[in-house]
Parts: sequence; structure tokens; C-alpha cells
Amino acid sequence: RLRCDWSSDVCSSDLVISKGMIPKVDSAVKAVAAGVEKVFFIDGRLSHSLLLEIFTDAGVGTEIVGQ
Repeated sequence: RLRCDWSSDVCSSDLVISKGMIPKVDSAVKAVAAGVEKVFFIDGRLSHSLLLEIFTDAGVGTEIVGQ
């Protein structure tokens, strides 16, 4: 989970964001700042990953939310 304080452009996370994930995370943060409630990154290489994200409490992806 990535949490951002939009008033100070500060984000806190246990994640390391690098390489090809940088533009994905940047667009997700912009979407949340524009009013989208949550953004999920789901690894489509894992069998049934979308179903696991939707129907399990733990999920299998990364969730970006506003505060």
C-alpha cells in the first residue's frame, strides 16, 4: 500500500519503485490525486490474479490509496 499526502507531495511506502514501474506509479498517484478512490496493480502472469484480488481479503496486488 502506498499512502500520499497530496498537500506536501510526500509518499510513504515499504515498496521500492524502479524501472518500468515508475511511470505506472506516477500515473496512479495522479489518478488518486484527481479523485480516483483506489488504484490496483495486479500481476497478470499469476493464474487467476484478478479473481484473487477481487474475491480474497489479502489480495495479490499493490493498492494505492489517498489519505
